[in-house]
Amino acid sequence: TYTWKEKTPKVREGAKYYHFGSAPEERPVIVRVNMKSENKPFQIFETTNRFSIFAHEHRKGYSHFPWWNHWPVAQVPSDGRYCQAADRASHFSLAWGGPPPHEGEGKTYWWAWMYGATKGEAESLVPLARSWLLPAKLVVESRATSGRYDLTQRCYVLSSTENRGAENLRFRLEANKDTPVVNPAFIVENWGDREAVLQVDGKAVPQGMAIRFGHIRRINRYDLVVWIKMLFDQPVKFSLIPAEEKKQ
Repeated sequence: TYTWKEKTPKVREGAKYYHFGSAPEERPVIVRVNMKSENKPFQIFETTNRFSIFAHEHRKGYSHFPWWNHWPVAQVPSDGRYCQAADRASHFSLAWGGPPPHEGEGKTYWWAWMYGATKGEAESLVPLARSWLLPAKLVVESRATSGRYDLTQRCYVLSSTENRGAENLRFRLEANKDTPVVNPAFIVENWGDREAVLQVDGKAVPQGMAIRFGHIRRINRYDLVVWIKMLFDQPVKFSLIPAEEKKQ
């Protein structure tokens, strides 16, 4: 917890961070901003992230925090200038992270981190952060199907070597308290435009607010997308069955 009540808080020295006056700790991965809104904004980063805390200014006529009319939102050449009045689009700064770059294909690079909003405290985000940074092991039990976890999509991607996705796709996640599964998502490549029925530990789960299905239309195939609003801290089994087969 950091506060700006009296002055800009001391955040870090080198790679060590200070937890509000206590001894230095390892670099954090979760930032939650205590705004007045019911849902508080948060970000989750990889473990090699470096946080920055922005200073506030006690200048007459300015806000408590740095406040800018950044181009192109403001549509005026004012980049880096403090706002004089709340007469056009602007933003202020509290904290930011420096996620690590990853080498992509060719001469490209990519970065990944999570944005969101929560009604809970920062500690309530720990299971979500663990599910992303320490994903539970995926074990595919269906023939001719492989799987992997995609950090950038925060989902498990399953691929079938058949022309049409596996007729009865079975897999499990080796979840535990250290590597929980929080609101998992799955992409089944080459599933086709068929609907699906989901079973969790052998029981069919009806589609609704907690279970969402969708399709991604590619150039020469359809991929199935499944999202589940559930939390698991022990191994769990999943089955995906084509809906038309279920009707038969």
